[in-house]
Amino acid sequence: MKDNRRRISPANRILRYLMIAAVIFLQYVQLQYSVTEDLPVIFTQDLRVMLLNMAFLGALTMALSLVLQSMTFTLLLSSLAVTLWSIANHYVILFHGSPLFPSELLNFQTAMNVTGGYRFEISSVVICLVGLFAGEVVLVLLHHLLCREKGLISIRSWFLHLLVLALLSGLFYLGMFSRFRVVDETVLSWLWSRNIETSGFCVCSVENLKKMLYPYRVPEGYADTAIKEEPAAAAGTAKVQPDVILILNETFCDLDYYSDVQADSGYLDDFYALKNASFGHALVSLEGGGTNNSEYELLTSNSMYLLNNDAPFNYVDLASTDAQAAAYFHALGYETYAMHCGTPENYARDKAYPGMGFDHILLGKEVFSNHHSYGNRNWLDEDSYLELERLYEEDTGKPKFMYLLTFQNHGGYEKNDPSMDTVHTTKDLGDVTDDVDEFLTSISISAEAFLTLTAYFEKADRPVIICMVGDHAPSFVGELPSDPERTEEEAALAKRVVPYVIWSNFDADLPENGLSATMTDLLPMTEKAAGLPLTKYGNTILALQEEVPFRSAIGLYETKDGEIFSYEDENPLREKLLQYFYLEYNGLRAGSDYHKEYFLPE
Repeated sequence: MKDNRRRISPANRILRYLMIAAVIFLQYVQLQYSVTEDLPVIFTQDLRVMLLNMAFLGALTMALSLVLQSMTFTLLLSSLAVTLWSIANHYVILFHGSPLFPSELLNFQTAMNVTGGYRFEISSVVICLVGLFAGEVVLVLLHHLLCREKGLISIRSWFLHLLVLALLSGLFYLGMFSRFRVVDETVLSWLWSRNIETSGFCVCSVENLKKMLYPYRVPEGYADTAIKEEPAAAAGTAKVQPDVILILNETFCDLDYYSDVQADSGYLDDFYALKNASFGHALVSLEGGGTNNSEYELLTSNSMYLLNNDAPFNYVDLASTDAQAAAYFHALGYETYAMHCGTPENYARDKAYPGMGFDHILLGKEVFSNHHSYGNRNWLDEDSYLELERLYEEDTGKPKFMYLLTFQNHGGYEKNDPSMDTVHTTKDLGDVTDDVDEFLTSISISAEAFLTLTAYFEKADRPVIICMVGDHAPSFVGELPSDPERTEEEAALAKRVVPYVIWSNFDADLPENGLSATMTDLLPMTEKAAGLPLTKYGNTILALQEEVPFRSAIGLYETKDGEIFSYEDENPLREKLLQYFYLEYNGLRAGSDYHKEYFLPE
């Protein structure tokens, strides 16, 4: 390569590299600030961890410069990319409740559809991020004035860049993966905000990418021989197989569980007015988001703890395993339905539902014949329930299993003018007060619609059992004042709790009222209440639920006595938890050691 540049003095060369390092440092600050929103916290990070994150950004910069053949253009492009990613990260956390890690790019279409329902405001965080970008541009221009690049870089510079790239990559590998690592092995454990503060956004993103490439977490000590003899499958008691309806209600939750949110009317009065029903609370995997996680746990009874990433429908092959609802009900001779008015491509539902083998799939607003709205809040629960009733009335000569995912209560919560809210909080909750009012109003409408739905099925000729549960708390749950007496672990679990109800129009064997459960438990609980035969997997889950009702995807569990432990803690319950995870992993892999008989009714 021809060297078209003038000679640069050693002092200028050192200054150039210092400016490159300064630009990379500001990029690191942008990424951290988009999460922490607290500049002093960034500068309290372990210096080794800070340098490790900068080494990652530096290696990417050197690699890109070798492709673009211009350090000036590389720095401008990378600074713009980091700024846009940081701004997007800020809004994704705000609306979705979790950071913009690489795995989220698999759901780009979903993210666009979701963010379309929110009102974007230019916050002080965004202004600061743009200000940091302006500083980067100034440094890049000063760098350009010093080096005055003209055309391709020289052979000498090319090899120097390659050497720096190898050095930075080696340092990052040593600090991230080797026995000399400077970050804890529990990166991305139970609290992502703490992990990013201590390990850095770049390190956490690499860990997220690694987990995306290796989606399943192998439970400690797993082997076919480690699975103990499972309890015999429980025989059913129902004289007539009842129709079973499973409803995952978008963001249906009781804010009083998380915080002292007082309202001027009982927004859940219609919900708790149900007769012949059993109510309780269920633990979901994510705080303030994660619908796909919840429906995965609900439809498979598998914990997200063994999956290394969110949005499981993107990478779990549910067609290869019988550990899912459609396979269970097909084995009993049921006609199966899956319904959601949202975009079919969201979380790959257009592939996952057929992969599970549902007989009838209704996806997308264009196939729903009913459409009502409350102001700008569209596709009410009422619409979904009318569609459910229409399909229920179609005679197939078989009992029906119907799964419905609703949409009404989805954020954002500034779609309507405040004058349209019929429920209001009586406390000042700061910036989220108006959001809470619209949310509570929507929940009130949702509860009323479910009461109407049960009134319809009360008159049905056939026995019907319905399980309805919320999928997660609203995205603003973290901004609500929390109970100061809760420990950090207790608060982390509490923000993942939603109400559920199991209702029937016949004398079903309903579970005890007020029973706590994990989302994975609800299908076996419903099957048992309906008098249907339980699988060995279902028996294992219900036996575990009696002792450990809350089993989280973040490495914590809560016993029936209210004690919280880590999965790593040595105690008598750990062996029972491992047996459950062994079975789950066996069903997930469906490999040569797959035990089909554990997951289907005998």
